Amino acid sequence: MKTILLISTFLFSVLITNAQWQKGTISYANGNIKEGYIKAFGKTSQKNIEYKKTLNSRKEIIKSKDLLEIVYFVDGKQVISRNLHYTKYDKKGKIAFTDKNANWFGVIYRGDFDILAVQVTHGGTADYYFINWPGEKTAAEIFVKNAGMSIVVGGKKYLERNIKPAFKGRCDKMIEDVENEKFKPKDIRDVINYYEENCSRTEE
Repeated sequence: MKTILLISTFLFSVLITNAQWQKGTISYANGNIKEGYIKAFGKTSQKNIEYKKTLNSRKEIIKSKDLLEIVYFVDGKQVISRNLHYTKYDKKGKIAFTDKNANWFGVIYRGDFDILAVQVTHGGTADYYFINWPGEKTAAEIFVKNAGMSIVVGGKKYLERNIKPAFKGRCDKMIEDVENEKFKPKDIRDVINYYEENCSRTEE
């Protein structure tokens, strides 16, 4: 069985309701790892992370730009956050832009790739989903749902359009089936299931 998290709530809403110090692991961009306690935070743009070796230790301030990943244990459940640069595809499947500043994204699925999510309130609540492949420092927007009136998104068509740049050379069968209308994904779960059934490299 592959690792499917698909948690019901997003990272930052979880941490806000369980504020203060959480036991976990910090992974640096240079490969170093620290275990201890991390103070929960609620901003995707969090610049500094507060860390303690033990609850009784003096806190240490760590810059987010030096980090790659944080793993928390909230109410006994693993919650993963990655520090990545937001990027977006244009209508031709090219990178439209990449944010020069990295942000924290909540990982909701981990397999051959990560699916990340952030919930945004702007004229309504929208759930933004991103994809990140091993070795990449970017989180590419792939799907948006439950958008408010001020957010115009093409729904399922938007997802289909982003499948080609996201999976080119990694799951060409999915791209072909979308183009031939054999596969019509309605949400991100459909994409994950299709990949696992047809293209997964992760061992059972």
